[in-house]
Amino acid sequence: MAPSVTSFLVAAALPILGVANMFLEPPLPAHEILLGDLEQALGGEHRLRVEAKVQALEEAMLPTFRALPRLAGDRLAPGAVRYLLHRFFLARHYWGVFGIGSTGDAWDAASASEAFSAHSPEVEAVFERRLAAGGGLTLRETAMLAATLESLVHEESMDRLRGAYRLAELDAESGNVTERQAQSVIDIFMLIYLKRIDHSTVSPAQVRALLRRGAALTPYWPATLGWLRDLRGGVVEKSGAAERTSFEATALVADEVMGQYGWYANEECAGFKDDLRQYEHGNTGRVPLAAFYGAAVNNGSWQFSESAEYLKANGALDESDPRRPSVIIANYMAMPSNCVAGSRYYTVCCTNECEDLLGHIEGEVRAPEATPAKLVEVVQGLPSATVSAPRQLPAALVDRLEDIAAEHGGAVPLHGRLFSQWMHTAYPRECPFPHLAGATKTELSLQIHEWEEASGLPATLNETEMRSVIADFAADAATPLEAEAWQQWQPEEELFFQTPGYRYGGLRPFLRRVASLAVFASAALALAKIVGSTRQGVCQGGAKAKQWGEFV
Repeated sequence: MAPSVTSFLVAAALPILGVANMFLEPPLPAHEILLGDLEQALGGEHRLRVEAKVQALEEAMLPTFRALPRLAGDRLAPGAVRYLLHRFFLARHYWGVFGIGSTGDAWDAASASEAFSAHSPEVEAVFERRLAAGGGLTLRETAMLAATLESLVHEESMDRLRGAYRLAELDAESGNVTERQAQSVIDIFMLIYLKRIDHSTVSPAQVRALLRRGAALTPYWPATLGWLRDLRGGVVEKSGAAERTSFEATALVADEVMGQYGWYANEECAGFKDDLRQYEHGNTGRVPLAAFYGAAVNNGSWQFSESAEYLKANGALDESDPRRPSVIIANYMAMPSNCVAGSRYYTVCCTNECEDLLGHIEGEVRAPEATPAKLVEVVQGLPSATVSAPRQLPAALVDRLEDIAAEHGGAVPLHGRLFSQWMHTAYPRECPFPHLAGATKTELSLQIHEWEEASGLPATLNETEMRSVIADFAADAATPLEAEAWQQWQPEEELFFQTPGYRYGGLRPFLRRVASLAVFASAALALAKIVGSTRQGVCQGGAKAKQWGEFV
């Protein structure tokens, strides 16, 4: 009888052990679930590209992530996700990403997943579900969103490259391409990228006509061609491709163009800024509107022709003194009219130099807030392109920082409107003036003619119109103005995004860490009880097995 009893006990115990193992098996990490969802939406090749990129992107995002207020579980709230991705893409590629970049509204006003809404709604749905499930994203998940966008941009780039082959009347797969033809393909690729041409709707003859226009197409076209030739030569040589003119080698060049063009284009941005500074009023970071147009009609600076309406809509016009409206240099540099090139997902824009300065501060502080003393210490030693360091900050500027801290319990939030306004005062040519949310409306995806159609207003002025404005403000432009009049302080605070549970200037961050430890300890205790109950069930046999089965 003994063997049969033993067999019965073993048979009864096996289901219990199986159920226990299923219960105790750790759940699949959220980022693995997200990868699976992306693979289902876009395919295995996309998943491989995301996995190859994500660690490097995490490391690049970490300094800013560490300085942002976070939710429980080390997650960013949706508005903070959008803000981080905007900062990341502008710093990495000079991309103003549609749906992510600032539009003048609050960062909470839209979701970062909107970057995919127009062309990849299935991807938008994947990230919306993840944002809803967790109330935000972890650093890993945010990096995965960035890697997904870069992967889709790569696919778009390859589609554009095949279009360039068609427009060059060449077979991308034949391999019978000369050196000159391969370079011609890259020239066409760059042309349709810069001029935002739909390659599926134009003919080879139309593209040849555009190429023949040369410098008339854009003043910087000849220099851009030189840059392309140098870039292609370096990429092909470094790749060690057996066939310099193969599609594979040319695809590597196209990818490098997408990655490097923003850096090249920003050399032109630096030139624009230097030109504007010649007409700056004192050290205010502002150019009187009359002088702005004077640069165009008297000195050939053709790019300075935007209308007052367009400047105002994009937050670049200071009308605090109606007698002397002025162009805010840093805000002007961030306008869509200074963005070039075209993608379904982004446009290449001038860098926001203030974000580099803020990134340095974030690296020093490593927290969402800092004391005025710490910020003064960092900023006094932090130079910019136009501000030397070390320096002694004016007492009035230090007092202003103390006022901000007093409003927030003794600490200054790094990602709020008042500190951004303070940075604008400390670095007037690098840091844009932060308008109240909704006061301006910047649409990165709108080209100038589209803005004109939508608004019914002119975006640029002709020479006669600019001379008329110069005459209207000539008398006031000659009148000296005190610098303080150009630094109108607005006391309204706006935190860039809301993070439930985070309290500036208090002990909440510390308490949140304590709470996290308590949750971890509680979970460990519960797990220990489960293990103990499982073992007890195995010893007591079939009756306990029935209870586990009902629970499951």
